[in-house]
This record gives sequence, structure tokens and C-alpha cells, in this order.
Amino acid sequence: MSVGQKLFNKVLPAYPYKQDEVRIRDLDGKDPFWGIFRKAVFIPLLRAYGLAILIFGVAVGLSTLASEQMTMVVVILAITTLGLLASLLPSVNKIEKTFESGMYLILIFSLVVSSMADVRNFSGITPGLFAYVTMAVFGSLAMQVVLARIFKIDSDTVIITSTAMICSPPFVPVVAGALKNKEIIIPGITMGIIGYVVGNYLGYLVANLLSLF
Repeated sequence: MSVGQKLFNKVLPAYPYKQDEVRIRDLDGKDPFWGIFRKAVFIPLLRAYGLAILIFGVAVGLSTLASEQMTMVVVILAITTLGLLASLLPSVNKIEKTFESGMYLILIFSLVVSSMADVRNFSGITPGLFAYVTMAVFGSLAMQVVLARIFKIDSDTVIITSTAMICSPPFVPVVAGALKNKEIIIPGITMGIIGYVVGNYLGYLVANLLSLF
């Protein structure tokens, strides 16, 4: 979110923007919320929120049909799938300020999550566990950069997929906003969803393997 994009651009190709005008207009930081309470904008925006709540309700309902271990996966997959389908509707796709208001809620979510952090918990962490977490986070990022260099993957895609896989899909729009690139939101969230699905099985497998030692 700070120097990452410039740093990765030195070793990876820059992102090939397809909608540069949209990128500059929507994400240049110039009054993104201006006019959001105008009746012509606010009323349709309320309908969009109503649709989002409905999608969430349907997703939660579907999750009750799955096992407890798959509840979160079903919720995330259902919300993403229904949200993507809803975005294809012209009446929904043309609603103004949906991205800006969504980003506002994501920032509130991020603030709440970060406010619950307690640095005193680090005092009890063992050096081995700290080294393992550090290796998992930065080692996976280094491996990703090396592979991206080989396959000529751009820096923005590397950053957003790393964010999705390490942090989770809700943080994708925040990083995409910092990178001033809306086009990588869907790929980032998609990778995060795949990470959720695959990670559930791999996490269980790795935990069982480590318990043998």
C-alpha cells in the first residue's frame, strides 16, 4: 500500500491498464464521496445496499445446508457468486457511488479489526513460531515474485493475489484502492476464494502432518 508497487515494478512488468480513464477519474482521491447524499444517487444506493443484504441472507441460508467446517466457504462463495451475477444487471451496474461507499465500509471494517490487536500477545510467542510465521508470509511472497518474474506476471496482480491469499478477500478492495487499480479487484477476490477453498483442505492436512513430529 506504500512502496510495494514501485518496488515490485523494478523486477516485474507494470500492469497493462485497459481502462486508464476510469482508473484516474475514480481513484485519484478527488472528492470520491461528493454528491453521495443527493436524492438521485442516495436512493438507488439504498437499493444496492438492500440487494447486498438480501444476497448475504441467501448466502447464510445456503451455509446452513453445509457442514460446520464448510460454513465460511459456502458464505463467501455464495456472496461472491450472487454479487457477480447481480453486477451483470444493467440496473445494478449503473448505480453510482457503489464502489466508494463499499470502500468506506471496508475501511471501517479494517479499523475495527486493527483496533482489536494487542501487541502484548507477542511477548508470549515462541521464537520458533515467530520464525515459522515469518517464513510462511515472506517466504511465500518471495516465491511468488520469483515465479511471477519467470512467467512475466505484472506487479499489481502479484500484490493483490498475495494480499488475498495472506490476509483474505475483504482486504482486496483496500489494496486495490491504494494501487489505484479497480481492474484487479475481481481477480484478487477470486484468488482469495480459491485460497479459502484449497486452504481448508491443505490446512487440515498440514496440521495433521505436523502433529506427527
